Amino acid sequence: MEQSKLSKQAEQLRAMIHDWIPKRKESVDTLRALADKLMEHHNNVCIAKVAGSSASVAGFAIAAVGFGLSFVTFGAPLILSAVGLGVGAAGGATSAGSMIAEASIQKDSFSTAQKIINDDREATDAIEELLQEFGTEAQEITIRNGFKAAISTASILKNCVETGFKFGSRIAATAASEGGEAFRFEVSV
Repeated sequence: MEQSKLSKQAEQLRAMIHDWIPKRKESVDTLRALADKLMEHHNNVCIAKVAGSSASVAGFAIAAVGFGLSFVTFGAPLILSAVGLGVGAAGGATSAGSMIAEASIQKDSFSTAQKIINDDREATDAIEELLQEFGTEAQEITIRNGFKAAISTASILKNCVETGFKFGSRIAATAASEGGEAFRFEVSV
């Protein structure tokens, strides 16, 4: 009965590991794809930030030049200042939008990754729990069988000692009687 329980646990453990290995591989592949996607989006966001910041600086510079020239030309370059402010605002909006998009993409990717990791952890914990039960059961069976083997060995050893003692007693008695005769023979000569 013990062996059948142990065999069932071993079969269940084998099946769980057999199912877990492809899931683990899929989890790792999905996490790598998410990491690649995050890296790609991060690079795009960095490019957008640089472009937005550059546009903001250029827009500010155009607005400043237009505003500065408006005193000399009696306000004609104010259109240039308005265009510069528009370019600067667009650059700022690009930088801000890219940071918001990155935060949203990271949040979605992180929650997906966390779900994958949690599912994998649950499967791993179930395997570890069954493996622990299997090990405990195997150890208990080994101890019980070892105790039975020790009792059997002690019984065999006792029988051997008794048999050896009886056999040894007979040999000693025989030797003593033969030796006694030889001793008597020596003394009488």
